[in-house]
Amino acid sequence: MPGTTTGQDLDLVIGKGNGGGGGKTPPAGGNGGGDEGKRGRKGQPSASKYYAGVAIAIVAILMFFMALASAFLIRKGSGEWVPVRIRDCCG
Repeated sequence: MPGTTTGQDLDLVIGKGNGGGGGKTPPAGGNGGGDEGKRGRKGQPSASKYYAGVAIAIVAILMFFMALASAFLIRKGSGEWVPVRIRDCCG
């Protein structure tokens, strides 16, 4: 039948092992974090983290469009490019 797949059956064993973390639970007030010194007012992350994220996103988008433009120029320069002509349907 199309669309059917068969796979192996897997047994999932969940048990309490020795090790793998544990210990004390963190305090409820959130006073156990690692970057309290880098937070602004009212426990908000600093603005430099947001600026870094936006800068990384802009660079990624720029690299994507530069890759598209270079692929277009290389393909057009190789002689394999076939121009598409759009005819006017009403004239």
